[in-house]
Amino acid sequence: MNGSSFFLRRMVGGSVLAMIIFAAQLPALAQIILSPAQGRLWQAWSKDESQWTALRKSTDFYGNVSARKKVAAQAIVVLRNLLGDLHRLQKVPAFARFKATFDMHEILATATLALLGDKSSLEKIAKGVKSAVPANRARALVEQSALHWWQASQNLPKQYAVINGLWRFDPKLMSHQLILALSVVAHRGSATPELQRDLQSTALWVAMPPATPGRADNLQSCRITDREAGHPFHLYGATLNGGVFSTFINKGKPAVIDFWATWCPWCVKGLPELAAIYAKYHPKGLEMVSVSQDANLLTVRRFLAQHPQMKWPQLYRKTGFYVAHGRSLPIATSFLPTTVIVNRRGIIVDIITGYAKGAVAADVKYLFRKK
Repeated sequence: MNGSSFFLRRMVGGSVLAMIIFAAQLPALAQIILSPAQGRLWQAWSKDESQWTALRKSTDFYGNVSARKKVAAQAIVVLRNLLGDLHRLQKVPAFARFKATFDMHEILATATLALLGDKSSLEKIAKGVKSAVPANRARALVEQSALHWWQASQNLPKQYAVINGLWRFDPKLMSHQLILALSVVAHRGSATPELQRDLQSTALWVAMPPATPGRADNLQSCRITDREAGHPFHLYGATLNGGVFSTFINKGKPAVIDFWATWCPWCVKGLPELAAIYAKYHPKGLEMVSVSQDANLLTVRRFLAQHPQMKWPQLYRKTGFYVAHGRSLPIATSFLPTTVIVNRRGIIVDIITGYAKGAVAADVKYLFRKK
């Protein structure tokens, strides 16, 4: 095995999401020339990583508390050695470009030590969550999420609650945190295989580079079109009341996503119909969210205060993202109103451009038809 392939296998550790984080760094791989001392450092980490992998795979480590307790003492020693190796590796200038990958391994090790009751790791996470430094707080939140994820092993509702918490991260760090957090929780320990697949798919979508440069500045490129009907659609973002909305969290429920603006007369004209649909079908499981395309957030807040019938979650274009068949892009559409209808499986069944009386109601009625 050549040095590059060995290095890649060790760095990735079998994780699809780790490959994503690492992929951008591949061109630099061939440029690494290690001194004998650095080589020994690398070999020490490789040995400890192999030992940890073997120990973890020898039992249902993340899914069975009793099995985990039997190997806890040995696991703590190995994981502490791993953390020491990682700290030393990160001091080597030649490896500086691989910081993101080392970070993920370190987060996994720290969160696992906390799961085993390691006092110093638990204190580190608790202190980090309260840190005034955004990067430190972000890292600790990911470690805490992983800890809660594993503590909730085999408990699907509790694991969905952990996922719900991931979307409450600081919007300014949303992209990086989501990729890292989803990578960690999807790594192992999901309650069901389906949840594991969904997490990996969502993380892949979030990690996908934008289709065009400019992202939020290039709103025209993010237009939702009829070509997307029949494809998966996930929407997430911070709501204006301080909460979070995500079709991923609300999986299994049909959804109506309304792209609108306060200055759009046809958008305003359709509000009574949306309010009636929400009142009738939300108790039956329908999720609804409106995504404002206004340039000024204060204008949106004033409008909502004057229209209390808009009781469903409200997003603003600068704090939300949509994910549709392999793209992660800022929310935007060049035609208003645009209403996206998503079925229980998260698939787009219809995209209504403009206001057509009764069109949204007809689609929703169809989704709730008796079979």
